[in-house]
Amino acid sequence: MAGYRQYVGGNWDAVSQFQIDYIRRSPKFSSDKTFLDLGCGSLRLGTNLIREMDSGKYIGLDFNKKFVDLGIERELNAALIEEKKPRFIINDTFDLSEIHEQIDIAWCYAVFIHVNDSTMLHAAQNVRDKLKDDGVLYSSFSTYRNPVQPKNDFVYSETNQSAFYRTFEKIEEMYKSIGLSFQLAGNGVGTQMMVKSFKL
Repeated sequence: MAGYRQYVGGNWDAVSQFQIDYIRRSPKFSSDKTFLDLGCGSLRLGTNLIREMDSGKYIGLDFNKKFVDLGIERELNAALIEEKKPRFIINDTFDLSEIHEQIDIAWCYAVFIHVNDSTMLHAAQNVRDKLKDDGVLYSSFSTYRNPVQPKNDFVYSETNQSAFYRTFEKIEEMYKSIGLSFQLAGNGVGTQMMVKSFKL
């Protein structure tokens, strides 16, 4: 398997198909909505979604420019980029200040499981601040309690992809503290559980 596909956790085809199918079923989704792919990585979702979105409506954010560039190079093509005009933001602080419009749908799959509590809250707050009043954040969390939890300063890397486990009660409390609702919204792939959130 190509390294850029393995980097985002492997199981590329199954997770890619799950994500695009889940989004298509969302009553909030249509091609003209502004979509934020938080932790877009090497475009496991973006490779399908960008093709369906109207021009300029897909925004991907990730901290690893190398793997975003590999996804663009190997999963998309110049004609598609020119037609769909996806935007990409590279930073490791979940800074969304480059986004000047409000977001209809924010998608955060298998990202918050790899960051500590303060970083998760910071990222979710930034997303909330960019959501439209009727916008939605979809996020996923691990249901597997690894007996060896990452250290509090854990950072996702090519060699360290361990996951944080949090109870749903804790996630709900954290979300509500920053003005987000919490609703379980189905299973992801493997040990992932989906959560749907709106502004309170």
